[in-house]
Amino acid sequence: MAGTVFVLDVDKPVILAFDGDDETVTTINLPGKRDHGWPRHARSTLMEMDGRLCLATNLGHHHRVGLWLLTADRRWERRCVIELKGDVYHRDDKGNLYDCSIAGVWDCGGVLALYVQGSTASNNRLCLYHLATEKMYCAKPPRDLAPECSNYAVCWG
Repeated sequence: MAGTVFVLDVDKPVILAFDGDDETVTTINLPGKRDHGWPRHARSTLMEMDGRLCLATNLGHHHRVGLWLLTADRRWERRCVIELKGDVYHRDDKGNLYDCSIAGVWDCGGVLALYVQGSTASNNRLCLYHLATEKMYCAKPPRDLAPECSNYAVCWG
């Protein structure tokens, strides 16, 4: 990622990559298969994991999310597929599901810690995904736990 600025427009199917060294702009297609019944293909902002660009996207169905890492030659490597449970979504009074997003992900050596952000604070979840078994445990965090402003800190050592 050194020397490159990546920009994601969640309504577009590409990421713009601005290379500061040679002053060029290239595009990188988003990974995975877009679910046309869902408003956006990307299910996260651009994140960093293990020193690489990371992104979560829909995988052709709104309950399946792929977590991807960008390789040095700008190809996407799928890290895992996550089946999101219905309790991380918010239903309106008509029964429609609102989108949730992955607000942060951390590799904890065989376990991924994910902060899943719903449309309201009561729908946020802190999840642990075990890579070997592909099982996920989600807990409902205290109401004021959010990545951008919080009285709590999440850290590993």
